[in-house]
Amino acid sequence: MTISKINSGGFGEVFRATILDDGRKVAVKRLLRPFTDTDVKRFGREVRIMASLTHTNILPVLYHNLDGDPPSFVMPLAEFNLDDLLYEIRQNDDRRSFIFQQILEGIYFAHEAGVIHRDIKPQNILILKGDHVAITDFGLGRFLDRDSTTITTHGDQFGTIAYASPEQFAEFCQADIRSDIYALGKILFQMLSPLPVFPIVNFTGMEGKYVYIIQKCIENDPDKRYQSVRELIDDFQLLSQKEFNVESPSQLAKKMIGEIVDPFSDAVDSKGLRELTKILLDNTDNEDLYLEILPILPDELISKMFINHNTSFMSIIQVYDQFLAKSLPFNYCDSVANFYQQVFWLSDNYAIKSMVFDRLLSMGWNHNRYHVRDVLASILYEMKDLGLAKLALDAMRRNIGPTRWASAAISIDRIHPLLREGLREINNPSPEEEEITF
Repeated sequence: MTISKINSGGFGEVFRATILDDGRKVAVKRLLRPFTDTDVKRFGREVRIMASLTHTNILPVLYHNLDGDPPSFVMPLAEFNLDDLLYEIRQNDDRRSFIFQQILEGIYFAHEAGVIHRDIKPQNILILKGDHVAITDFGLGRFLDRDSTTITTHGDQFGTIAYASPEQFAEFCQADIRSDIYALGKILFQMLSPLPVFPIVNFTGMEGKYVYIIQKCIENDPDKRYQSVRELIDDFQLLSQKEFNVESPSQLAKKMIGEIVDPFSDAVDSKGLRELTKILLDNTDNEDLYLEILPILPDELISKMFINHNTSFMSIIQVYDQFLAKSLPFNYCDSVANFYQQVFWLSDNYAIKSMVFDRLLSMGWNHNRYHVRDVLASILYEMKDLGLAKLALDAMRRNIGPTRWASAAISIDRIHPLLREGLREINNPSPEEEEITF
C-alpha cells in the first residue's frame, strides 16, 4: 500500500492510499501521535460505531487494525467534502435538496440505531461520485444505550464550536439526538447562505420557509427543537417544495405526464411515475381527473405502470371503469377504446381483461361507435391463447345484444376457433334460446 497525507486534525490523520493488489484508491485514518490510552479507546469506539452502521449515507469501514501502532482503519476515498462544494450547492436548489436529504437520512439511521454523532460539520460530510453523501468521523460519537462515560481529549470535547449546541458546552456527556439536529440546522444554513454560521446566524435574504426550519433546529432550548430527525425530514420535504400546488389534480397530472416520459428516448422517470400514481389513488372520487387523464396516458407510461405499480394501476383502472358507466361524448368513446386496447394487452390480470371487454362491448353498442367495434375486432384477431378466447366468449355471452352489433365488423375466419363457434351460436340462436332472450 502506498500512501500520502490528505489532512490531520483533532486526534487523527488521514492519508490517501493505493492498495497494491488491486490498485483501489482508499483513505486510511490513523491515530495521531502522541496519543494516550483515552485516545486509543475513543479511536476504537469510532471504528465500532462506523462498523455497526450499515447505511448508504454513512461511510463504511473496509478494514481496521486497532492493535496496530498506531491504530488505523481503511475507508473509501472521497475527493470532496461538503465544505469544498458549498459555493456550487448554493447556486442549485435541486442539488442542495438532494444532498441535504441524504445527510438527514444518514443521521436519522444512526439515531434509530442508537448512535449520536456530536460533531456534524461540512468537513465530516463526504461527497462521492454522483453527489452521493457519506457521513464520516464519528470520533465524538457514542452509543446512547452503551456508553456511560465520556471519552474526550485534545480540548475538542465540545465538538466544533460553530456547530456545537449550547448543551454540548454545558454538559457534553448529556448531549442527545437534538444536539445533532442543532448542527443539521447550521449545515442547512451554510448550504443556503455565504454568511458566517457563528457566532450568530443572520437570515438576511433567506426564504421564510428555510428560516422556519433552521430556527427550529437551532433553538437554544433542546425541547423547542425538532425532537427527531424524522420530524425534520418531513418538514424539509414539505417546505422545500418550489411552490405549493394550487393547480387542480387534473392540471397537475397532465403536467406530470409531459415530464415523466423523455420524448427522445421514451425513458420513464420512476419518481414521477410514483407521484402520478399517488395523485390518482388520492383522488378516486374525482371523476373529472380520471376521465381526462387515463385516456391520454402514453403507451410507455401505461407499460411502466403495469410493471412497477401493477396492483395500484389495476385499482386505478377499476375506478376509471366505474366512471364510464354513463352516456359519453362520441369521440371520447374512441379514446377509451384505444386506451383499453393497450390495457387489455399489457395487463396480465384476467379480471381486468374481462372488465375491458365488457366495457368495449356495452359502450360501443350504446353509442354506436364503429371505431370501438373495430378495436374489439382487432383484439379478437390477435387472440391465439385458448384462455383468452374463453374469456372473450364469456363476455360475449354476457352481452348478447352488443356482441351481435359488434359481429358486423368481425371477419369470422380470422378469429380463434372457439370464438368462431361461439359467435355463430350467438348470431344464430335456437328457437328456444331466441324465446328466452326476448
